Amino acid sequence: MSEPIPAVVSTAGKEIAALSGALGRLVHDHDGTVDAVRDALADPYTRRQTLFVLSQLDASFTVALIRPVVEASLSDRDALLARQVVARLPFTAYASAVPDIVVELLGDADDGVFRRLAELLDHLGLYPALRRLTEIARRSDDPDIREVGEDFEPLPF
Repeated sequence: MSEPIPAVVSTAGKEIAALSGALGRLVHDHDGTVDAVRDALADPYTRRQTLFVLSQLDASFTVALIRPVVEASLSDRDALLARQVVARLPFTAYASAVPDIVVELLGDADDGVFRRLAELLDHLGLYPALRRLTEIARRSDDPDIREVGEDFEPLPF
């Protein structure tokens, strides 16, 4: 039989208190935390919980880790959470970094990467970068990549 709801609430409260304490310790070693989070984001087995932890930290951590968070948005499993982590930042912070990262990731990308990046740009409202991505996609020899370009046209501007 499963644990009664009051016990689950109590356990959740204790775990939230432990998380709060852990987050406080992470903040005190910014550089060490950035390094540890970068490593954890690279591992598909720890990426999801790491994105959650990152979403609880000050935005300066996400700014320092913007590339690996954008890369995490390529995972079907973690794409939405990664998008939400980036979207917590001020628009100017991600607008100055994400488009360049996207261009770099498009180099040898398949249609799945094109689609995840188009979804990220759309989610963030980075429409000039999305337009650039759709133009690149529509010129591709790969019909699946061209389809991504067609799916994101017309743009909402």
